[in-house]
Amino acid sequence: MKENDAQPSEKWLRGRISLRRFADCPLKPEDVDWIVEGAMRAPTAGNMMLYSMILITDPVKKQVLSETCDHQPFIAKAPLVVVFLADYQRWFDYYRNSGVDAYCLEHGLEFRGPDEADLLLACSDALIAAQNAAIAAESRGIGSCYIGDIMENYERHRELLNLPAWVFPLAMLCFGYYPEGERPAPRPRFERKYIAFTEQYQRLNPEELDEMLAGRAAAFSPANPYGAANYGQWMYARKTGAQFAAEMARSVRKALKNWKGEPIPMANHANEHEYEHERELEPALSLTNVGQPIQRGNASRSFRQAEGLTNIGEPGVSEDTPSVPEWSRVLEMMRQELSQSAFETWIAPLRPVYLEGGLCLYCPNLFQKDWVESRHKQSLERAILAVMPDIGRMITFAVA
Repeated sequence: MKENDAQPSEKWLRGRISLRRFADCPLKPEDVDWIVEGAMRAPTAGNMMLYSMILITDPVKKQVLSETCDHQPFIAKAPLVVVFLADYQRWFDYYRNSGVDAYCLEHGLEFRGPDEADLLLACSDALIAAQNAAIAAESRGIGSCYIGDIMENYERHRELLNLPAWVFPLAMLCFGYYPEGERPAPRPRFERKYIAFTEQYQRLNPEELDEMLAGRAAAFSPANPYGAANYGQWMYARKTGAQFAAEMARSVRKALKNWKGEPIPMANHANEHEYEHERELEPALSLTNVGQPIQRGNASRSFRQAEGLTNIGEPGVSEDTPSVPEWSRVLEMMRQELSQSAFETWIAPLRPVYLEGGLCLYCPNLFQKDWVESRHKQSLERAILAVMPDIGRMITFAVA
């Protein structure tokens, strides 16, 4: 290859940044096609292509991801969001369709599901494809930003994206054109000697570690919210030891339960796709009309009572339900506390109903109820008790 032929790729590799502010326009269809094609030309183990991509442009779904992926509003504003999945489900569906279970029985082999090593191999495939997509995008003037937080909230993302057991959301890329006239400079990297070793791994000594991080440590401020005394403490508190890291670890452990290489029973039908162990997985939350306004009316009381979402005799939400006049003040307090996107997605759709001895907040769906209870319940209780001190502390949540 001639030197001038290599220049464009050098420019894309050296100039790429993590872009979090995009031009306010959708991607051209031909550019989206190029991103997908670039990903699909990536190296892959055994040409098995152990990955899938989900292309997302739906505003509601992007809004949900902006909240579930560690509250990053710019995700919702990205013209295109692509989730890269480590995917062994496709091959095992094909194995079942090909009678591999019967083949194994006939030849004294064990037909087992994918294990941890299979997951790591599929993760490699998915990440290589993702990086190919990022560079393909750069070649068209399209910036991108990786979101590792897609590995958090496994149960929610599994339902949101309709993921079967042997598919894991490994990475997410937000894509959009660079804003006109804006091209931030790339951030510096560590020197090569600390990263690229010859023949064997080299563990850095304390002096080398300090030298490697001297530039970043120079910008450290003792006046930080973590009470850290140096850059290493600050970085641990902000990243490795942070709450989002703990949630990511919990989420990955949950997903790993599906990747144990357990024996797969013989299918009862030729086209059976639903394996026994998949039916035993904890049911995911419903996302029906997520983020949409509540359609007021008579909900199915028998279903809601069976799901433990309401008490017998509870009034429910209907056109005849008395309004709660103080609720507008509660909303105003929550609006001041949360970002606009968080408020509009999670708090604004709630509908309050007086109950004997308390207040019930009705949510549009199970996903919303679970999220609000886990993330915003304490803030809501504080606001409600501040506005309605006589309401008591019986504040419950249900699905309308």
